[in-house]
Amino acid sequence: MKNISFRIDEINVNIVLKYIKNIYIRVYPKNNLVKISAPMHTDPDYLRNLAYARVEWARKHCSRLRKQINKHGDLFTEGSTHYVWGRPFKLKLIVTDQAPSIKLSSETMILSIRQFMNSEKIRGILEKWYRTQIKEAAVSIVSKWEPFMGVKVKKLFVRKMKTKWGSCNYRDGNIRLNTDLAKMTPECLEYVVVHEMTHLLEPKHNRRFKALMDGFLPEWKKCRVKLNQFAYSTD
Repeated sequence: MKNISFRIDEINVNIVLKYIKNIYIRVYPKNNLVKISAPMHTDPDYLRNLAYARVEWARKHCSRLRKQINKHGDLFTEGSTHYVWGRPFKLKLIVTDQAPSIKLSSETMILSIRQFMNSEKIRGILEKWYRTQIKEAAVSIVSKWEPFMGVKVKKLFVRKMKTKWGSCNYRDGNIRLNTDLAKMTPECLEYVVVHEMTHLLEPKHNRRFKALMDGFLPEWKKCRVKLNQFAYSTD
């Protein structure tokens, strides 16, 4: 890997040559940085000229993104905290010409967005990403517990819920989970999944239900106390 760094007025340019197939251009507004990643064989002079050709684009979008993240508050401000599986990550926003994506690196959540993307679309990217995290984790938990509990979950839905961590339609065999569970610890997600699956055996929150939960997850009440600190409940 080879690095070339220089400045164009107030814009910092970092060219990285590495073993990739395509050229990628990303903007980091916090540092007025344009990062160009390119294949090893690319002519450095070509990339320098590319940087000069795109400098107005970079300058415009550094300014635009800073205004946008400041306008919409802490959720999208550079350095704001977002939780994933109970761990805090500092948000880093970059503009790219590639498809929007989210990556976790050490203690950082890197959110790549397209130019001109508004706050609602950014929010949608985050929600979709959280939903994917829950779906993947919950499918494994359901598969783990189905043979042990002797039940079958017919459909698993994950969506943003306003008042509940999860819910169960015991007649249809379906359960629903809140995307915000991806911000809690894995133990909390497992508790909610098992809670809703237990409703397939006992629809009500009665003594039998609590006895079943005691048998499945002896520490389930600790997770319930933790989750009850937030404006959601289990059903």
